[in-house]
Amino acid sequence: GNWSALATWDGGASLPDVGDDVYANGKTVTIDQNVTVLSLRTTVGAPAVAGGNFSVATSGRTITADLYAGTSSCVTISASSSTCTINGTIYGSSTTNNVYAVNITGTPVALTINGNVNGGTLAGATGAYGVYSNVNATTLNVTGNLTANIAPAVYLASTNAAATVTGNLV
Repeated sequence: GNWSALATWDGGASLPDVGDDVYANGKTVTIDQNVTVLSLRTTVGAPAVAGGNFSVATSGRTITADLYAGTSSCVTISASSSTCTINGTIYGSSTTNNVYAVNITGTPVALTINGNVNGGTLAGATGAYGVYSNVNATTLNVTGNLTANIAPAVYLASTNAAATVTGNLV
């Protein structure tokens, strides 16, 4: 369901708030407003199951949260000619290969990240990137450090993609 719909969340009592760790819990949640929470996760958490996804389908969204990829990509950005800002630390999967904290699909995206980006840590999972894009003309601006673990922090598959990093490459 939509982020803004009470029915999407734990019995419909309230929307997630600043201090909340938010699990996709095997579902797809469409981020249809700006979001500020402690974290977004597709990892296992009591009582949440792994999997699911947070989807950004409209341009101009700001997500203020740390992002943790589990058994599925955490945030997918698919809005046409989209701009999106993420304020927080990004972690590639530590459990599954070819799973990304941020997965850019479909059309050109301008993504700004204010925070560190970390590649995944699972042995042999060289494709568990923090940020992945196979989209032509993706523009990525990171103010923070990029840390390669087992997997690189960022992978831009298109030759027409560009990245600017203000920080350290670790």
